[in-house]
Amino acid sequence: MADRGDGGGGFTVLDGVALVTGAAVASVHIRAAVPRFATPGDWAWAWCLFAWLSTTATGPYIFLVRRFFTRPEGYPRLGDRLWAMSGLPWLLAAMVKTFDPAPDLVSGRLDPTYVGCLSIGLCLVAMVAVPVLAARFLLVDPSKPRGQGPSPWTHRLGLALTVAWPIQCGVGLVVMG
Repeated sequence: MADRGDGGGGFTVLDGVALVTGAAVASVHIRAAVPRFATPGDWAWAWCLFAWLSTTATGPYIFLVRRFFTRPEGYPRLGDRLWAMSGLPWLLAAMVKTFDPAPDLVSGRLDPTYVGCLSIGLCLVAMVAVPVLAARFLLVDPSKPRGQGPSPWTHRLGLALTVAWPIQCGVGLVVMG
């Protein structure tokens, strides 16, 4: 029987709390896009967008929870850091959008500060994350061993979200209108 306290990095209740917090950030971003959805296909697209965005926005919260509260062994790894970095533009842009004194939900016009914060943030993350991934996985000698043992789900998910940086940029374009 496996011991739950072995530092394996499984999903915890605090990870669930971080995921709910990321979903709150995602709801701030897609709030203005919801009135444009009319058909069931549009709503299916909205749920996919929401799931992607909430997963990405959870990164900084998971990083903080695991770094300062649960402290699994070997944390953080590259994927964890990249996931936290990928979620930061969404978190900061949500704060900017939340403090918008008069959001214009009818015409769909967005605050230029929000659009600038999100677009610059996504560009900066892509400019940092893509070379880091290339240096780590593409520009190495294939004969060298790279394994550090089993990797936690946060590391794998962070790497997957970072590899999918074009989707991140596309989601940014969708929420910016």
